[in-house]
Amino acid sequence: MNQSNKKPLRIKDLSVRKVPGFSSGMKPFKGFSDGINIIAGPNASGKSTTATAIQKLIWQSDTRNMHLIGQAEMDGEPWTLEVDSDKKVVQRHGVDDEITGVPAAEEQNRYMLALHKLLTADSKDLA
Repeated sequence: MNQSNKKPLRIKDLSVRKVPGFSSGMKPFKGFSDGINIIAGPNASGKSTTATAIQKLIWQSDTRNMHLIGQAEMDGEPWTLEVDSDKKVVQRHGVDDEITGVPAAEEQNRYMLALHKLLTADSKDLA
């Protein structure tokens, strides 16, 4: 698929009901912007957990002991994504569907970069 034809998947809302380290869940995130979102907070407040939750919601792999629900949009259409340990739901307009156009699950680690890694990285490998 031509890169210019790809439609971005935009996470709009995220409910982290249960993840390792936050067995009672976290405060829901509402209204992510269409661009870059910055999640800031003190140590152990859930910043990395939130990034991981988004990743797990999109690729739905290795989700044991997690319950995540997200609302997303792609090409103007609403999507619901949910993982509850082994139960996985992907729906477009409330009907089961499959998201196409996202990178393969094996590539998901390319899309998570912690600030401390960016600041300490050897700049020759950064694009």
